[in-house]
Amino acid sequence: MGFDSINSEQKVRIPLSYHAEMVINEDMRIFFIKKRATMINTIIENFREDAKASISNQLAQKRHEYEEMLADSGIAQEIQKQLVNHMLAKEQKILETEVNQFKIEKWSQQLYHINQSNFDYLKDECNDEAFYKDRVGLYLKCLIEEYATLPFVRREKIIKQDIYNEINNAILNNKELEIETHVFNEKKVFYVSPYKIVYDPFHSQAYLACYSREKNQPKKEKKIASFSIAKLIPMKKSPITNYLTKEEKSKLAQIKTLSSNASLTKENKKMLEEAISKRTAPYLLGEDIKISVRLTENGKRKYQTRLYTRPQKIEENPSETVASDEYHFQCTELQAYQYFFPFGADAEIISPSSLRNLMIQNYQKALQKYEQTE
Repeated sequence: MGFDSINSEQKVRIPLSYHAEMVINEDMRIFFIKKRATMINTIIENFREDAKASISNQLAQKRHEYEEMLADSGIAQEIQKQLVNHMLAKEQKILETEVNQFKIEKWSQQLYHINQSNFDYLKDECNDEAFYKDRVGLYLKCLIEEYATLPFVRREKIIKQDIYNEINNAILNNKELEIETHVFNEKKVFYVSPYKIVYDPFHSQAYLACYSREKNQPKKEKKIASFSIAKLIPMKKSPITNYLTKEEKSKLAQIKTLSSNASLTKENKKMLEEAISKRTAPYLLGEDIKISVRLTENGKRKYQTRLYTRPQKIEENPSETVASDEYHFQCTELQAYQYFFPFGADAEIISPSSLRNLMIQNYQKALQKYEQTE
């Protein structure tokens, strides 16, 4: 039981492909993880139970499923065992074929210190030594390579496992969350009644959908809001947060569970579902208003092809005379700003004046940067 090849110094050499290296580097940047060993250990610790590379775990889960499926079938016990073993043998071949593809490419090779939790697991609990011929580095390579093939939201759930657990436990136990973050460089504390974790329309980012109020506001002032899971970190110390600077923490949001209750009524939940459906997860905070935009021909093409966070156009009344280059949207100012700002000269905000002025200010700031370098 366990890998005998792992040494008492708890150091393992793990060869990785170019793709895995690039994904890990990018995820470290996104999640503000400073130390590579911290990243590697977090992946191992949070993914080792569910990875296909952990073949023995996968087969144990399948065995349980098959035995439950056949339990009330009326088939004799001995036949049931034979069927289960036959299906598991097929399952093992499929898993080994999938995992074998992760063994091939080797682009870099580094020595990593394995933390105590992972060391104990690899030494005493892991049952995959036979599949990898007692080569612990090969097993860890396959596990990390598999992580690198997952879509971002799956990888985020692995790295942010403590955040997912905290949120889900708060929802289950009907508890408020405290989230400390910076809004326009000012530190603010919010009391949050969590509803559920939701995704943007392209399933590329996860958000906590909730009702939120500032700490000093009464409960009746709570508003529909959302917080990016990628930017949440625990308030308590952890290997991931230990090396963050004050400036880096100011870009993130710290979260903890409170003892106060956070009940949401059926009406609250209904309104949240409507907001998620209409505004999408990233833009739950704020009121929908009418946004008028003038687009060039190139701007119209951009609008047709840039689908991410795209606001829905209001269908005009045929009896109204509307310029062919003028588009109208019903969305929050934040969504309109983030979507149309990259259009540059191909999009002109006509109204509201607050959004138009925000565009002017930020384009002027960008221009000043270029003028200063001349």
